[in-house]
Parts: sequence; C-alpha cells; structure tokens
Amino acid sequence: MTHISVTIKKPDVVVLTGDSVSGPFWDGSIDWYESLWTLYTTPMREMGIRWAYAHGNHDGEGDLSALDIVKMDKSDPLSLSDYVDGIRGSSNFFIPILNPQNQTVSVLYVFDSGRMGCYGLSGYECVYPDQIQWYQNVSENFKMMNGNKPIPSMAFFHIPFPEYLDMYNTKRVRGHMKDAGGVCCSGANTGLFDAMKKQQDVKAVFVGHDHENDFIGEYEGITLAYGRKTGVAMYGPSEGVLRGARIIEIDTNNGWSFSSWIRQEDETIDRQNYFHEPEFFLSAKLMVCCGVEPTDMTRFFAGLPTMIVGTTVTVGLIGFILTKKIREKQKT
Repeated sequence: MTHISVTIKKPDVVVLTGDSVSGPFWDGSIDWYESLWTLYTTPMREMGIRWAYAHGNHDGEGDLSALDIVKMDKSDPLSLSDYVDGIRGSSNFFIPILNPQNQTVSVLYVFDSGRMGCYGLSGYECVYPDQIQWYQNVSENFKMMNGNKPIPSMAFFHIPFPEYLDMYNTKRVRGHMKDAGGVCCSGANTGLFDAMKKQQDVKAVFVGHDHENDFIGEYEGITLAYGRKTGVAMYGPSEGVLRGARIIEIDTNNGWSFSSWIRQEDETIDRQNYFHEPEFFLSAKLMVCCGVEPTDMTRFFAGLPTMIVGTTVTVGLIGFILTKKIREKQKT
C-alpha cells in the first residue's frame, strides 16, 4: 500500500504518523523491528523520497525502545526524523519547507504523543507541557525570522488530542468515524491545541491511532484530520472502506493554502464528500475519550494535573456534556 501511495503521487515527503510496526507481535527474534523498518521504508528509499517518523503507542513494544527506533530511522540519509534531548518523548522535531529563494514558507512539526496513561490517568498518553514549550519556542524563533509574522505550519502526531472528540460532536466533518472506541484521544488535555491557537501558526493537525477513523473538519480555525489506515496488521479499516493514505498539498503561489484527500489502494481518490452533522441529542454524543475511567475524570477536574493553563476539556457526566475551562496557573 505504501508503495502504491508513493508511486502514484510521488510526494516530496512522507510523514508516518505512528504504529508503523505492531510491537506486540514481536516474536522474540533479534533485529525484528529493524527488519520490518527496512521493509516499510523500502518504497521511499527506492524512489528517493524523504520521510519523517512520528512515534506511535505500539512501535516501542517490540525489541527496540522508542528512542532507539528514532535513532535507527535518523541514520538513513533520506530520513528527516529527529529527537530533542531534555523533553518528553522520542520523536519531537520540525521540518522547515523552503522556497527556491531558500526562505522558510512553512514548517512541519512532529510530536511524540506517547503510549498510555497521561499523568498516570487511564486512557492514552499525550503531548506534555515541556514538549509544548519546545514547540512554542521554535515557533517564536520562526516568527522573529519572518518579520514578527507567524509562518503557516502543520503538526503531525499519533494520538489525537480531545479537541477531535469535541469537533466530531459539535462541528460538521467529512469522512468516517467507525472506530469501535469512538475517538481514542489523550486521557487528559495538556493544552497543545490552545498553544497552537496562541501561536497562530499551525493551520492543520494530522493524526493516526484510530484505524477506522478518517474524518476531517475545522475546529476553532484549525483543520483537524485523521489519515486513512494504510497497513495490513491489526484491525481496520472498516468494512467497505479501502486502505489508503492522506495526501496533503501545500500551495504558496498566492499566499498560503492547502488541500487534502485520500489516495486509496486501488489507485482511486476519495475526496470524502460524505458528512457527519453536529450531534444535538445528548444520547448521540461521544461523551469521553475511549479508555478513560470516570474516576480519573473526577481527579482531573479536582485539579490534576495542576500545571494546565487555558485548557478546554469536554466530558460526559451523568448524561450531560460539561465543557470546562481550566484556568489554573502552574504551581511552583
């Protein structure tokens, strides 16, 4: 499938949004992950296409740690993958996109969204405040280089943040939401989306994780999108849906804009002209990110974690939707 995607379109760069290998299937053999890495990167290497790797929650469950995977990937001359010492995660880096005059016209940010248990809570992990601060610092540097104007950017990571859930409930979206778990977003909202709004540079976010979700929509001025299940392992895509890959095309000829669609395994294009309308009945809403226990949501609202600033959290409590803004300053 990867070979079809890169052959038909031949993109400038391929971003792998995690779970490139299903770590739980490690058979105990030596160099297991490396052999599979060689397999899934072969189409890009054969065609001389650059790629970038974001860590998923299952990649590091085999014979290599998450950091070892990134270091191995980084060793290939076509790889743009990297890591930052001193902050959480193993695949945090940025890719500047340059015009013929060697000016940065866009930036791709890649984050490590972890595995399980954001702040020790139930559910999936998250992008932590030190990673968010790193992003804000880099964003500010690019802004200074650009005459104090934000540079239009995109972000890529594996586990969606909770705004994906709220968008599906409250906005019109295109595409499928067929994952049995609904939206398996991070178990706590650490403020990454709010930071992106504050920086005014990220125009679109792309995630993986939920094998049967591929919807795309706009939430408070930022496009939030899933990719399409590409690989053959584990579950998905859902019945009647072809495997594929999300294509993103950035246009800087007149200002800055982008378009996106799904390239399917039979070489057809799915422009996702089918819609899900906002849910008005509470019984139809997705109440909480999958895997999050009600007791943990109670702890979260009680002030854990206390360092979150300006975060929007949407949860269901006793049959109703509660949206709460947490405005607590970081405790020192």
